[in-house]
Amino acid sequence: MDDNLNEEEKEKLRLENEIRKIKLELEKGAKFIEDPDMPGLPPEIENEFLNYIEQFEDMREDGPKMTILEKIGSPLFKNPEMLDEEELNESLELFFQLLNEHDIYVDSLYEIDDREMYRFITEDIFPQEVFTHNLLDGMMMHFNYEDYYPDVIKDVIAQINDFMEHLLDVADTEQLFQYEVNDLSTSNKWLYDFRDSYHNIDLHDMNVNAVTVHEEEVLTAEVVFDISFDAYTNGRTEKHSFNGTAYATLIDVSGDWLIQTLSLPKAI
Repeated sequence: MDDNLNEEEKEKLRLENEIRKIKLELEKGAKFIEDPDMPGLPPEIENEFLNYIEQFEDMREDGPKMTILEKIGSPLFKNPEMLDEEELNESLELFFQLLNEHDIYVDSLYEIDDREMYRFITEDIFPQEVFTHNLLDGMMMHFNYEDYYPDVIKDVIAQINDFMEHLLDVADTEQLFQYEVNDLSTSNKWLYDFRDSYHNIDLHDMNVNAVTVHEEEVLTAEVVFDISFDAYTNGRTEKHSFNGTAYATLIDVSGDWLIQTLSLPKAI
């Protein structure tokens, strides 16, 4: 694709791209989601991207299939309970090596036992069907443990830890915490004032004690956690110490956990 297109040629290519995207959505069920806060791709780059998608879809529909186990050469494996620790580690290392050589990557968001990872690969990943021929250049397959075995409790704990880290990072000019709150215009507007009150905050410790999940029409969670941090005013002339139990409620919004309410211990 020629990168030196004039404006008329670029506009023509943009129109072509839009038509191709509509066709892919109607015929293949593709979804193209554009972030209004992000700049759009140059039309020539987007055109190459669409070429890539169309090639992939043709492969997916017409290409012969084989299992991932067959794809990586059908290595022999035993039941995980039959392996000692050394055999388990050697087998896992071999599996990851063979998978990566074929651009297949398996991982987990949270730490899981090696024996469980071995079981996951042999029971859940190896039977998966993939293309017989090699993937397109730059393409990879990614399998995540939590996609198969979601852990809501760990998700909630990870979210509250991430949120508090962003909230207390007053040097963060982007204020990342705001993207993790469900309502900042009314009930949680005080979070802005809280951050603006301090020039520096030193987080010492945080530990989640309990998580309660309510699986009703809307998925919600309650979190109880201990937290300790010191907050300093401008010039570090005044210090407020926060040390005690905090409470938060979260709500699942389209698969993302967002903070609904937050209650911090009183400052000393």
